[in-house]
Amino acid sequence: MKYKAILLALAVIGMIYSAVSGLKGSSTNIKSLDSFGTNTPYSISVTDAKNFGIPNSGVFGEFSSCFKKIRSKSARKIKEDDGGESGLLRVNSGVYKIYLSVYSNEAYSIRLIKLDKEGEILWQTTSYSINCDLNLFN
Repeated sequence: MKYKAILLALAVIGMIYSAVSGLKGSSTNIKSLDSFGTNTPYSISVTDAKNFGIPNSGVFGEFSSCFKKIRSKSARKIKEDDGGESGLLRVNSGVYKIYLSVYSNEAYSIRLIKLDKEGEILWQTTSYSINCDLNLFN
């Protein structure tokens, strides 16, 4: 029984180390957002497109200019509820995934993930604050 407890503890330590080491360089990695432009293509699931009322593929448009204006999480400003959609919007673009936390049709948090050729995570950032209306897509 002791053997199983030790193995479990080592597995948990390994998972924690992996998660923490994946966030190293977050402030450097978030600068990869600078490579996104108004004509950079994106895609999202049909479900997310329907839920948030944006096309499931297209180009970032003015949204790319907005999400480059990141701030720390402590500077987060969430707007008043106006009945718009809320939830997690998952955006794919090349080797990147962008996770946007949305409240009342406004993205208020962004996290960037870079994948390798096999789709495995190379690195991911912590969350940063933004305030970008989803109508800026396309």
